[in-house]
This record gives sequence, C-alpha cells and structure tokens, in this order.
Amino acid sequence: MAASKKVCIVGAGPSGLVAAKSLLHDQPKGTFDVTIFEAQNRVGGLWPSRKDDNAGLVHPLMVANQSKHIVQFSDLAWPDDAPEFPRAWHIGRYLEAYHDRYCRDAKIHLGQRVVHSELLQPSDQSVEGAKWKVRTCSQDGQQLDHTFDYLLVASGFFGKPVIPPPVAASGDIPVVHSSQYRTLTALLEQTKGVGRKIVVVGGQMSGVEIAGTIATHLSSAMHAPGSSPLQHLDEYSIHHISQRPPALAITNTDTDQPPYLAVSDTYADFVRSGLISVSRGKLDSLTADTVTVTTARGEVSKIDNVAAVVLATGFEAASSISFLPSSVQEILSVVPSDLNTTVALAFHGTHHPAIPSLGFVGFYRSPYWGVMEMQARFVTALWAAGGPTSSSLPPRLAAALAEDDSIERTLALRTDPRVSQFPMGDYPWLMQEFSKALEIDRIPPLGEMPRVPPADQSMNILTPARYPAKRTSEAQRTEATKSIQQTESTTWSGVSSARFVAKAIFRSLLGEWKLERDLVSRLPTHPSGHFSGTARFLLRERTRDGREAEHDAALEKDDDIGLEYLYVEEGTFTASNGFSFRATRRYVWRYDEKKDKLSVWFVKTDDQKKADYLFHQVEFVIPDTGTEDAPQAWRANAGHLCIDDFYDVDYRFNFKAVNLKDWSLAYQVKGPKKDYVIEGTYTR
Repeated sequence: MAASKKVCIVGAGPSGLVAAKSLLHDQPKGTFDVTIFEAQNRVGGLWPSRKDDNAGLVHPLMVANQSKHIVQFSDLAWPDDAPEFPRAWHIGRYLEAYHDRYCRDAKIHLGQRVVHSELLQPSDQSVEGAKWKVRTCSQDGQQLDHTFDYLLVASGFFGKPVIPPPVAASGDIPVVHSSQYRTLTALLEQTKGVGRKIVVVGGQMSGVEIAGTIATHLSSAMHAPGSSPLQHLDEYSIHHISQRPPALAITNTDTDQPPYLAVSDTYADFVRSGLISVSRGKLDSLTADTVTVTTARGEVSKIDNVAAVVLATGFEAASSISFLPSSVQEILSVVPSDLNTTVALAFHGTHHPAIPSLGFVGFYRSPYWGVMEMQARFVTALWAAGGPTSSSLPPRLAAALAEDDSIERTLALRTDPRVSQFPMGDYPWLMQEFSKALEIDRIPPLGEMPRVPPADQSMNILTPARYPAKRTSEAQRTEATKSIQQTESTTWSGVSSARFVAKAIFRSLLGEWKLERDLVSRLPTHPSGHFSGTARFLLRERTRDGREAEHDAALEKDDDIGLEYLYVEEGTFTASNGFSFRATRRYVWRYDEKKDKLSVWFVKTDDQKKADYLFHQVEFVIPDTGTEDAPQAWRANAGHLCIDDFYDVDYRFNFKAVNLKDWSLAYQVKGPKKDYVIEGTYTR
C-alpha cells in the first residue's frame, strides 16, 4: 500500500473542517494524512460556539442571513429544534459537532498560526512532487517547521478589517469596525463628548446588518422596563453612509447603479421610523465630532454631533494568505488592494495548475456552504488522481479542467465596472458544475413537492444534502435523508399551513401605524365613538415579566429568548355625544419561535413597560387561495375571559409580498354590563 500523502490545512473554520472530512472520508482510508493548524483556541473560524464568546469577528448573537437548509453540509443534519435562521453561536455548535463526527482522525493544533511557507522543489526543479515546508507560531511565540506533500488554504476571505484613511488617525471619538461591535453600552461608554449620532459606514451586507443591530439595541435600551445605565437615549439616532444604498432603502430612481443586495429583518422599518437615516455618498473626513460625506457628483454634506463611528467597510483578504511565498502569490495574481477578486484560481476557486500541490477551499466571496463542500471534494479528487495533468484523472474531471476558464474570467473582472457584488454568487450553477465534474448525482425529492405558479411546476429545492459524496457510509446517508426531510417538511409547511405567518407578521409590525377605530355600543350606559391616532410597535429584547419560569428555563437550556414589542397606542377618542379626550393604551406583543406563536399581554398598571399576564394567543386560519391580484387576507382569532366579560377577537392581515400592507383588529365584548364591538384599522 502506498504511503499516505501528508496534507496541511490552514484554518479550522467550515472550509477547513469540510476539507478535512473530504480528504479523510471521500477516499480509501489512509490515502491522506491530515493536519490542521488553527490560530484560535477553538474550531469554527468566524463562528463562535458560546453566547459570551466575544473574541471573534462575528457577534455570537448575530442571526445568519441564510437558513439552516443552506448553512449546512450534506452529511450532518441540524437538530430538529434548531431555529430556521440560526444565530452565530448555533453555527459554531454545529461545526463542533461536525468536527467530532468526521474530523477526529485529523491532527488538529489549536492556537497555532501558520506564518510562513516554502515550496520545496525536487532536484529536477519540476512542480510535480514539490513539497511544502510550513512554519507555525504558537500563542507564546514558539515556532516550528513541518513538511507536507500538499498545502490546502482554508483561512477564509476575512483577513484584516479595512479601515479607511479618513478615520484611521482620528482620536476624537470612538471608531470601531463592525466585527468588533458587541453592545451599545460598550460603544457609548467610549464617547468623549456629548454627541448623539452613531454613524455607520458601508452599504453592503455588514453595513445593513450592523445598522439594524445597533438600532435594535438602541430601541431595546429606550423601551425596556427599569432604568438604563445610558443617559439621553431618546436623543440618539443612527446615520448610515453608503456609496450605493441597499435595495431595501431606495427607490429605482435613487441611483444609476444596481443597488447592493442586503438582508435584515429590521433595517427597512427602522429607516421608515426615522431611527436610521441613510446618506448616499462616501465618508470623506472625520474631524472632531463631524463627518463629511461626498457624493459621486461632488456634493458635500456634513453630519455633526457624532458620538461614534462604526465601520462596515469589509476585510482585505491578502493577509489571509500572507504566509504564501511571494513567488507563489505572483503566480496567483494576488493584488492586496483588490477587495473583490484577490486570487485568480482555476475551476471555481480550487487550485492553480502551475502549483498542483496547493489547493483552496472557501476562498471566495459568496456564502454558500454547499460550494465549500464541493470545492473540498474537487481538491480531494484532484490530488487523489495525481494532479491536474495526471493521466489518471477520471474523464469528466479531465474534461472539466480542459474547458475551465475561471482564471481568465477572474482577471477580467478586475477591470470590469460591472463586477458583481458577489463574483461567485450563482449557487445553482456552481453546484451543477461541480457535480458534473465529480460525477455526483443529485438526489431526487423524497416525496411529492408543492406545485407553484405561474408555471404550475413542482418546487425543486437546492440544498447540500441533495449532493452526497460518491463514497458515503450508511450513517452519512441517514444524515442526508434527515436533512432533506427537514427541508421538504419546512417547504410544505410554508405553502400549506400557517407556519411562519406569525413570524412574518411579528417582523413586519415594527414601527408606527395610523390607527382608526370605531366603537359601537348596544347599551346606552356605554357611549359609542371613534378613536383616531397612532400605534407604535417598539422593538426590545424579550423580558422576563409574566413568563418567569419559561424565561429562566430557556436561559438554563441556553435557548434564545428572542425579541418582543412594547405596543403604545395614543390618540383622541370622540364620543357620539361630541365629547372627546386623549386616550392611550399599552400591551406587550411576543413571538415564540419554538412554538411559532404570536401572543398579546396586558401591562402592569404601576409600570406600563412591564408585561403582566396573557391577554390572548393569536390563532391563524388558513385563507382561501384568492388570486394573484387580490390575495385573501390572513385571518386569526382569539378569546379572553376577563372576570364576567368575554372578548372575542378577530384579526385580518393583508400582505403585499412579505410585508404587511394593512391590518385590522376587532373585538366583540359581551358581559353582564357590556355589549359592544370595536373595529380598528392599521395602515402605514
């Protein structure tokens, strides 16, 4: 039996772990001897595995912008009770489980950073058979040299935070990178003046995400029960500077360039409410507590009274591969200043034919884990066959390499003004390209899938689990089947039941609504009349009040406690006899993701920011189909017995796409001394 080929993997994040799994399991046992070096003291890379792990680049409570059906590998299903959109620490736990399941045979060295590498060519100076000398440095400074047959780069695209020159030298107000932000208190405790504006710079994913996160933290601090350590909270606001605003914050006439894609549950409605304001342009300077913004047309505006600046300006990737020799970096066409396409690699970011013993996994600007897994399989197959020029390459793999023009296209993108926000963003095409080259068959749906308009075709869901490796164990196939079943169950729930409707409504309520309400009483002792005013849904961290045992149990199990709204209604009630007066009402609205339930709670009379006891739980009724132009409203009902009086509650929610356009709430109240109907309509 031939000796095992020694492979060095740089990084133990998702890319490094899936690369190790592929090398260890996709080929006969003993084909590769795998060693992983990870600079941190844990596996997971960007993804922390604890709520209080604040040392990494990702906030542990950040919600992933993709579902668990995409943020997964083919042969490990998520736990059944995992949220549809996991938080960062959930993903860290998933990666720990993945390591324990598939990477135990790899030698992993935590707290060891790869600082240098050297390509050792054989005496005939050929690239075939060249080995790698890799130097590592421990956290206490001890350096060691190691020799390997192959070097696999899985150190990720997030090398070093980019700090724009205009703010790099500022010492007047706190300036932090978005990857360093954790709490509002920590940010504002650094302020040296009396500024009240928090400026966020950068309009792509992280800019929208961090602006929405800070707005959520600010809203929660403003509207939480009890006193806050932060003063003057009602004076603070968030100002978001973007050269090309995200699509959800602009109209088609706002820019002559395609908008950036960004994902956030809260950002758009915080912009609508005014807590976030958007400025199009580039941060030009930061002086004292004033930020100067310049547009592409040369227009200048200023933001004064600045308390802090948060930079969502991305990362430069070159430092992630600074350990590669300069001669190798030259072959790879590394340009440190190019933040979009730093490395020119063949077959969708996997290797360079001039250096056959060097491979890459996950070194690309798109967030799809299935592509990472395919890259790992591709590099494994390439090395197992002897390299890109080997006569032992399977025919389809050889044909794919012969037809590949990834390097040429990557280099062309560098001077193309139409460069995509995500240069490798075509997930379905990439999965098909890899599966064709590797001769991996896609698993068909396990059951009948929903048919959807307008073509009345069955849905065809793309997940990594539908592309299992050619060489899999029974346990791996079981995990893939479980993942597909989870995805298909979620799909059916979304199109044939009320699942997710409560969450969609909860998300869409944020902000202020115009409220018009009629009260019609059948008893002369209670006047009829009309209420006109506003209803505000004020987002905050979910509180313990009224649900103490449930809250404490969730914390004990390390579950997510979620968010809630303080509902504040204010306006004027005019009775049928002409008498009018100012009126206000408060409730607490909560959404429980595990139960997929929306509920409304009374507030305490002595502290109207605190929940008291349950008013009612909203139960949804699946509507008739309706038409595309006139969809039926989602209806819901509830009931509440208040001593002798019964409240029969009826809701109607009208959606426009995924957002509430308007909604209504009606009560029929009957009791010994009550008999009236209240009907209210909420519009933006």
